[in-house]
Amino acid sequence: MSKITPSVKINEYIELKLEKGKTKVYIDSEEFIQCRILLTEIPINNIESLDQYMSIDELFDGVDIDMIEPFSELSSEEEFWGHSSNLQIWVENDYDTNLIHSNIAFPMLKKLTEAGDKRAKRVFKDEIAKRISHGYPPTIKFLFIEGYFDFLSEEELKTVLRDVEIIEFNHIGLEKFPSELLEMENLKELYLDRNEIKILPDEISTLKSLEVLSLFQNRLETLPETIGELSNLKKFNLHGNRLLLIPKSIKNLSNLRELNLSVNCLSEGIEPLFKIPNLESLDLGNNRIKSILPHSKIKTKSLKYLNLNSNELRDFPAFIGNYLNLEGLALSNNKIKKSSYDFRKLKNLKYLSICNNIFDEIPNSIGKLSNLKNLTVDPKQYEKMSKDLKQKFKEEKIQIKIIK
Repeated sequence: MSKITPSVKINEYIELKLEKGKTKVYIDSEEFIQCRILLTEIPINNIESLDQYMSIDELFDGVDIDMIEPFSELSSEEEFWGHSSNLQIWVENDYDTNLIHSNIAFPMLKKLTEAGDKRAKRVFKDEIAKRISHGYPPTIKFLFIEGYFDFLSEEELKTVLRDVEIIEFNHIGLEKFPSELLEMENLKELYLDRNEIKILPDEISTLKSLEVLSLFQNRLETLPETIGELSNLKKFNLHGNRLLLIPKSIKNLSNLRELNLSVNCLSEGIEPLFKIPNLESLDLGNNRIKSILPHSKIKTKSLKYLNLNSNELRDFPAFIGNYLNLEGLALSNNKIKKSSYDFRKLKNLKYLSICNNIFDEIPNSIGKLSNLKNLTVDPKQYEKMSKDLKQKFKEEKIQIKIIK
């Protein structure tokens, strides 16, 4: 006698079938999706127990769903009944997309709408708006990538995005800055890392609440002058772009604390960076900087970390002595010829890297740095270091790193 294949009719449009040990969802009699794994079973009689989480997406925050192994103790039939129970609760709760993972809920809701399900059609746009307005970054990213933003009118989208504070659109192949984001008056953190963006629009200045802007590894060659109007910006990451010039207006970013411009194509005109009044960390490593014009009016006296590694500097930047709060200074892999710079002014310096330059003698003034903890040199520099200096570093427990 053949075994009966389990199937459950959830409503007029949705049916689940167990076929060859796999749970499959049919919508309007057409196979729509195969349920790969049962993440969790929604408690039928105590759905309020999930109230501490806004959605199932957040319940599994940071978990790669594709990497989860099925419950080994569950049979295929038990998983089938678990999926059936979850979809039954989803339907009974008016297709609430908080109750099942968004990468299943929204495609199903869209398909049901297309199949003529009036209830699905009624809630479809509302569910999109609801989940965007909740502000959970991975769900917003999913809805953007899959085109669900397009189901809302311009005014509706503006409304639901108004109170969102964090956007993470990393590594999704963006070639242009998303214009939809320019209406987000309360946006505080914007991450657009590892995309193909070439131009920032002048209108980026409308993001007045922005505190963090990350454009790590894009294709930017310039920045708009309006970038200086982001008055609340605290952290700006531009690592790995193709920047040739820096706008003078960048000195107006009075709240900026961290600026990463490493791995770009900067060679000149970087002086405005040293006029950002409250900057604490400046990373200019791996550029093409040959010199930095001296200037008497140093405004960035709060600077604690300065990275100039892997540039084309031929002299120690003399103005560095004005940064009395400097704790970390990286000058390795340049073409600095002389070692006569007097480091004694940098009384707070803790970390100093000077390896792989043309000079091979360690300035004696480094031995006067009472707060120094780490010194990075190359083999030649270490070889020519005096015995007295080596002994002093040993007694003061200063860690010396030797890098070829």
